[in-house]
Amino acid sequence: MSLKAQLAEGDDAEMQKFVKSLPWRDILASELTLIPCAISIIAAMRDEDSFFHSYLQTIPTEYTNAMANLEDDDSPSLTGSPLTADKVISKRRILRQIHQQLAPSLPLRELSWASAVVSSRAFSRRRPSPVNPDRIDRIGPIAAVDSSRFLPLIDITNHGGKTFANADVRHRIEDKAAPAYDPHSTSLISTRGIKKGEEILIDYGGGRSISNERLLMDYGFIIPDSAGDTARLRFNEDLIPALQTVDDDRRGMAEVSEGDLMGIRKLAQCIIMEQKSPILFDASGKPSLPTMVLTLVLSCRGVEDVARIIAPVRELKSQQGSDDVIIDPHEYPDLLLKIYSASAPEHQELAFRVLRQAASLALQLVSTEQPEVAEGGVTFEDVARDYCRERRHILQRAALLGPGT
Repeated sequence: MSLKAQLAEGDDAEMQKFVKSLPWRDILASELTLIPCAISIIAAMRDEDSFFHSYLQTIPTEYTNAMANLEDDDSPSLTGSPLTADKVISKRRILRQIHQQLAPSLPLRELSWASAVVSSRAFSRRRPSPVNPDRIDRIGPIAAVDSSRFLPLIDITNHGGKTFANADVRHRIEDKAAPAYDPHSTSLISTRGIKKGEEILIDYGGGRSISNERLLMDYGFIIPDSAGDTARLRFNEDLIPALQTVDDDRRGMAEVSEGDLMGIRKLAQCIIMEQKSPILFDASGKPSLPTMVLTLVLSCRGVEDVARIIAPVRELKSQQGSDDVIIDPHEYPDLLLKIYSASAPEHQELAFRVLRQAASLALQLVSTEQPEVAEGGVTFEDVARDYCRERRHILQRAALLGPGT
């Protein structure tokens, strides 16, 4: 039985009532769906009859992820990465608000510890373990379908990434007719031969690239020179000032019709809405396709650039027979590629100039100092400084890139 199911089935009415009353809208907006599992860990720690009680006594008391210290909003080491700092502030504030609803018997440090444990050690299954329908109301429907799973022993496996992982955490498909078959079980399964004494490693990204920002936030470490790393910039504070440096190149926009200007604005809004981070660079400093196309849209020099940019959109409108384009998520990357391919080489160079300037402006916020690790061991702030150092390297590459690189 999972921790969540155990809480719903158990007799801890105080914890059940608390989980049900949580501000779920804020929790979902802040991506803090770990809360039910964290509360369940606290309940299991207090219940000596809990299946998880003995194992939880062996869990470390100190962590270095973003949830490890809820007492402070500010993270001085993240000054050079405002978007990441905003994430940390948001998560810590929501968790403190949740703590204020708790009984005085639960210290903030205990909630902080449980949240850090789940963030760094729990897994997520697409098919969560069942909660008795008669018990769902005890913790509420959202908590009841939460897929966070705390898996003793499996949770100690370290991250090897796609390159070094030799095992996977998943449901083992067995004979469904077997008496002992459990559709909700989870196993640690080797993906290749493992030698005696070799460390078992899994891929925290599940086969997909995982950024240092996520490693910092959830797990409390980063990977230097990671090929899967990214750097995000702010739209208003980084890209817009960079666009203003090419105003002289865009004087021809005064001749663009109001209808085409409206089309350009709608396209920019569409790209911004589709992307969680519209300004994104990969580890090599190369802008993502949405970032490049958005910059092209916003840096049009005049009538010819606008005509090239909106031609693929008009083609899609014609195919759909509608004035309002409905972009299928599967067709979205193809549309972006068509827009980029339709743009003039000189326009592409201008867009790269804007992005180089945006990266240069962002670099001014990133400190080059490397403070020594404070006595008492590594903290979140220490790892955050390492994260900002890696981010600085990406931005330095982005500040040098052009169309041919």
